[in-house]
Amino acid sequence: MRKTLLAVAAAVALSAPAHAVTVFSDGFEGESASDTTLNYGSFANWDVTDGTVDLIREPNVYGIGCASGSFCVDLDGSTGDPGVLTTKDVFTFNPYDVITVDFAASGSQRSGIDGLVFGLQLIDPLDFTVNTGVLLLSYDEDFGAYTSGPLAFDFSGAFKLFFRADPDTPGSDNIGLVLDDVSLDIAAVPEPASWAMMISGFGLVGGALRTRRRQTLAAA
Repeated sequence: MRKTLLAVAAAVALSAPAHAVTVFSDGFEGESASDTTLNYGSFANWDVTDGTVDLIREPNVYGIGCASGSFCVDLDGSTGDPGVLTTKDVFTFNPYDVITVDFAASGSQRSGIDGLVFGLQLIDPLDFTVNTGVLLLSYDEDFGAYTSGPLAFDFSGAFKLFFRADPDTPGSDNIGLVLDDVSLDIAAVPEPASWAMMISGFGLVGGALRTRRRQTLAAA
């Protein structure tokens, strides 16, 4: 009986941690364009909020490859004005929810070193930008998998996710870093009611153990 009750207590404890949910995922495979399109602006899930970006389909005459599938994005565009991609969707979070961004990126696959800035544009309750990472990516046709690491706030709010070519590196050369396979996870912390239920569960388990012990002593 004691082992069974302890197993129940362990099950209650394991149910407490936050569980991540993927709220956004895009590998640029759902675009309306059928081929590489320079200065593309008709993304299904993104707005180009500054500069220009290129939609890349492989194979192409530029020798640019994607991390997976057929499509990816060159954030430098082809106008000498590096671009910013911002999600159309707005995502909400509660206090202490854990926000994690994952993506695949390569440096310029033709020359130089380019910088990638990604982060959260908080739009409620505050209007400011939280840069969750800055990457300097060298010439490398192989993609790397990157993550922002956990990010949490002590207030509730809403945000959009953005990626931009870092203007402090050669982003105006039209030969830029390549972005693919973006995903956004939010892990919700247990609600207060859930914590109360968990604590009550431990109390019931403890009470049952004490009752069982008394019964054993009485029988002796």
